[in-house]
Amino acid sequence: MGGDELLIVLNGINMDEAEKIWERIKAKYKRINDLENRPYLVSVSHGIVEYDKVLKPGLEDLIKATDEKMYEEKKAIKKELKESIVRAGT
Repeated sequence: MGGDELLIVLNGINMDEAEKIWERIKAKYKRINDLENRPYLVSVSHGIVEYDKVLKPGLEDLIKATDEKMYEEKKAIKKELKESIVRAGT
């Protein structure tokens, strides 16, 4: 999509299956952070929506919905990271 964004379309699977795939992807990034000694962490966030066959939203609407979910998760990750830095400093 953009500089650090990627759009993945998972055709023919439900939300639970999509989340399982996401968990496997996230685990790979965790492994990178655990094994590689860097002064920073690599983090990933996601947004998953299911296509509604009745409403038939357009591609732009689907992308907007997933983007909103992704940015909510990014915000939560940043907040959690800041809180852990504060706890480590006290």
